[in-house]
Amino acid sequence: MIEPSPLLWEEKGAFHLEKKPEVTKIYPLTPLQEGILFHSIVHKDSGAYFQSLTFSIEGHVEIDLFLKSVNVLIERHDILRTAFVYEKVKKPMQLVLKKRELTSIH
Repeated sequence: MIEPSPLLWEEKGAFHLEKKPEVTKIYPLTPLQEGILFHSIVHKDSGAYFQSLTFSIEGHVEIDLFLKSVNVLIERHDILRTAFVYEKVKKPMQLVLKKRELTSIH
């Protein structure tokens, strides 16, 4: 297990998790990611780099089965467990968390 600096979770705003995360990998940002991060910070109201999807499902849905399915995908793909940390650190980085779980849907 890789241990990131305690600063990532001790100071409010540095890392938005309630408890210390278990991190399996740490990566620097690519030049493209650094550019996207820069523009998203400078132009906070722009939705240029923000993608959101909502959908409605009609009929009976087994929520527990749906959540279990999504959590299998999260477990299988590192990118779905990746957090980008850029505040109160020397250089922005990507942290791949050992576990991340979707517990509810709205």
